[in-house]
Amino acid sequence: PWSVKALQVQGGSPLTLSELQGVYRYGPSERASAMGVQDLHWLDLKSLTIAGGTYQAQAMLGAQAPMPLRLDAQGLVQAPVPGGSAVSLDARAQVIGELAGADPRFQVQANAVPSGQRPGTPMLAATALIRPRAAQPLAEADIRVNRLNLAAWWPQAPSTELSGTVQARPQGEQWRAEARLSNGLSGPADRQRLPLSRLVAEVEQQGARWQLRQLDATVGDGQLQAQGWFERDGATPWGRFEGELKASGVNPQ
Repeated sequence: PWSVKALQVQGGSPLTLSELQGVYRYGPSERASAMGVQDLHWLDLKSLTIAGGTYQAQAMLGAQAPMPLRLDAQGLVQAPVPGGSAVSLDARAQVIGELAGADPRFQVQANAVPSGQRPGTPMLAATALIRPRAAQPLAEADIRVNRLNLAAWWPQAPSTELSGTVQARPQGEQWRAEARLSNGLSGPADRQRLPLSRLVAEVEQQGARWQLRQLDATVGDGQLQAQGWFERDGATPWGRFEGELKASGVNPQ
């Protein structure tokens, strides 16, 4: 068993971790057998407080090939609500995969819903397939948010009310991502708000070439539209790119 009263990470925006308690074990166990290996690294994080949220996590990693990995995390997050009291969110996340092999893959699931209420529309629901050694590590993703406040998860982030979807998946030899988001709490960046109130974007990737099919955003009282492409070629540090950007009514101040 181990415990740490407080740990501060220095930087431009210092971050404090407190009330850390956990247990680490290594060796043969029933859990190891269930995961198909002889020995297992097992970490049980019993408590962690960060940014007003309290979290627990359990991580298991097989010591032999295929090095199966499983991570389960739970937390209670206090999410400020503009014009009202904070809402407590039950957050859960899970990662399952294998580290060994030429093409390791990890299935990720995450969700956050108001606690003490009947299950309804979640503030966050996400699934993803991660391939760390692939040309496109984010193989697939499906993220849905409803009035999501980024500042509730990270104090240095702007306060938001994000709603919408972000989806990514392969289509034939291409990889395609789409984002359709609205922000009900837009405002100036110097007031820790996000000036963006609406975003529609479509991106495609095939090999070394990325193409921005569409970018349509509302920033403050103005509009931004863009499209273009970028390709890594190795000849220059920035690669080759070409695009078009249109802005109307955007105040840079």
